[in-house]
Amino acid sequence: GKGEYIEDFEMFIFDRWGENIFTSNNVSSDWDGSYRGSEPKPDVYVYKIKVKDSIKGDYHFYEGHVTLVK
Repeated sequence: GKGEYIEDFEMFIFDRWGENIFTSNNVSSDWDGSYRGSEPKPDVYVYKIKVKDSIKGDYHFYEGHVTLVK
């Protein structure tokens, strides 16, 4: 989304072994694929996002995967 009407936001990205490699509480923040300052590694990563809308106060949960390729 565009980040409109968002009261609360959390995003987590995990590697294939379940290690949390990125966390953000800012809807405008994005993950550049790096981990601890190292270059992005081609692999499959899992994301989990929790958003609270400011209109109804409902929480929405999203999860899926993203594949980084070189």
